[in-house]
Amino acid sequence: MNKISDDRSCDQAKLRIKAKLKQITKRNRGRSLDLIMHEIRQVMTGWLNYYGIGHMKKFIHELNQWLKHRLRQYVWKQWKKIGTKIVNLI
Repeated sequence: MNKISDDRSCDQAKLRIKAKLKQITKRNRGRSLDLIMHEIRQVMTGWLNYYGIGHMKKFIHELNQWLKHRLRQYVWKQWKKIGTKIVNLI
């Protein structure tokens, strides 16, 4: 395969993994954070075993930052009452 098709395949794989993680971390699923983390761990392990051979250090770092942000949003959504937010943050 040539370089252009490899890049396109890689870009499509990146979009698919981000869409999959977005589906898992939807804030209206009503699942515990432990279950969400377990699902993410399964998906990421499989994805990294398949695509991790390539040069993706920058993408994985950006994906990690994005995923941390999504998880913070997920937890914040679960803490519906202001009192819960105060107790958990202090």
